[in-house]
Amino acid sequence: MVAEKRYVPSGREDLGRIYKYYYDPTGHMCYSKREVLFAWKQMNIIFLDT
Repeated sequence: MVAEKRYVPSGREDLGRIYKYYYDPTGHMCYSKREVLFAWKQMNIIFLDT
């Protein structure tokens, strides 16, 4: 899984939002980490979270 984080400032001091984007092994964007893990399971990819 490839995860990308983007910080987008809102114009005020120290305020803004962090957006997370997840991509499956084929490069398609997924909306959540759970969706990526499901895609991995379908492709018989093992994920170990330590």
